Amino acid sequence: MSHRRKSQPVTNRLLSALPKKEYRRLLPELEPVTLTFGDILFEPGDRLRHVYFPDDSIVSLLAAVDDREHLEVGIVGNDGNDGMAGLPVFMGVGESRVRGLVQGAGGAKRMKAATLRREDGGGGALHKLLHLYTHARPRRG
Repeated sequence: MSHRRKSQPVTNRLLSALPKKEYRRLLPELEPVTLTFGDILFEPGDRLRHVYFPDDSIVSLLAAVDDREHLEVGIVGNDGNDGMAGLPVFMGVGESRVRGLVQGAGGAKRMKAATLRREDGGGGALHKLLHLYTHARPRRG
């Protein structure tokens, strides 16, 4: 099975920016998943157990305005091929402040939050890329 994974092209821009050697090392930790339109990946207050690297899917990040209304504060997977949903894990926060809602069905790679925390401690290429990604994300509000 891991051989099949190695032959799959890297379609997430963040993951494709990793050196090939580091990507191959991380590959066993990246579970291919299919995201369905309307899936909720996490809610405000949820413990973040996974992070998601969209391939051809899109995840909206929604903040609660009141009990019934939500406001989109971010999109992960612009054009279906970049970013990571679950960024608070990288920032050392274990709980979500937003809803992660699948707005474009498709594939993604899922990594356990504990694995990302462990990788972050190593200061490798993924750590550096996530710093740049965090800095480049547009801020709203």
